Amino acid sequence: MTRMAEKKAKLSEVAERAKTSVSTASLVLNGRGDELRIVKETRDNVIKAAKELGYVTPKKRKNKTKKCVAIALLSSSGITEHEYFHDHFLHLSAALTRSNVFQITNMGVTFDRIAQDLQNGPLADADAFIFPTLENIDKDTVKKLDAIKKPYVILNRRCQPLRHCVVIDNFQRGYDLASKIYDAGHTHLAYLKPSMESQAFEERFLGISKAAAERGLSQNIVSFTRASSDDSTADFKKLFKQHPQLTAFITHSQEMCWSALEANPKMSTAALDHHAAISTPKGKKVVTGYRTSVEEVCQQAVRLATSIVRGKKVKKNTLIEIPGEFISGETLTPIN
Repeated sequence: MTRMAEKKAKLSEVAERAKTSVSTASLVLNGRGDELRIVKETRDNVIKAAKELGYVTPKKRKNKTKKCVAIALLSSSGITEHEYFHDHFLHLSAALTRSNVFQITNMGVTFDRIAQDLQNGPLADADAFIFPTLENIDKDTVKKLDAIKKPYVILNRRCQPLRHCVVIDNFQRGYDLASKIYDAGHTHLAYLKPSMESQAFEERFLGISKAAAERGLSQNIVSFTRASSDDSTADFKKLFKQHPQLTAFITHSQEMCWSALEANPKMSTAALDHHAAISTPKGKKVVTGYRTSVEEVCQQAVRLATSIVRGKKVKKNTLIEIPGEFISGETLTPIN
């Protein structure tokens, strides 16, 4: 039984047990230990003492009825921001504010430091987490996250084994885009992707493959992984020379779309897995693609996280897939 069950522990008692000063203990417990470069051993001793004594900071006591959700970018490098998630963080923050919960933002969590990052400093105050990520979440990472004993929602990736996740339905995107291209009369299609591995790319290709199989065109798909070199146009020129029968392609980025169209100006059918307008060698065009509301994605993640921390009934290991909207654009040319 902790001291909390008997009486409220005092900061001075925590400092005494950790063999440090009251001011140092206060700084550590208020999340400033890293910032002020307090020795790790001292920080660990203070946190351990606080847990053993059941000490709760005044801020926590004051706000104990109001929940706190942290938004932290989960990655192998510990980065705190990424251009892909710029709008996501804004919408997540706005949705949390509307939900009347405290929030901790602009934080980064590293795969190999999950326990340290989530149990020390500001993130230790969170009741739940929303983890945007661009990297695959495997069973070892899930095991580390589960060990924290706090609820979390993964944003933008599904994890294995499944936990609470909010994702874009990449399989359906690939299937729909390929179906539109095949229905326009095309029979030879390329899927262009970068050299990095991604769960999203794999899911889209599975969708494309299903659309091709339904039409007996599986053997006509070319899956092309761009080399890591900077000259994408040269890579695509080689591809189109090797496969002159290609009349359409699907890719994930505006840069790759532009490079492929530059490599083969005769190519009139292109599709992006997201909606965009780009400047092509033949002028600015709205590229055929998909539009997904970032705001909807973020609202779903916040709704899920806040429901959990408020004790509402939530289905175990919820998977929410956001479908998106097809945009025909100007780069879907029928084959006569």
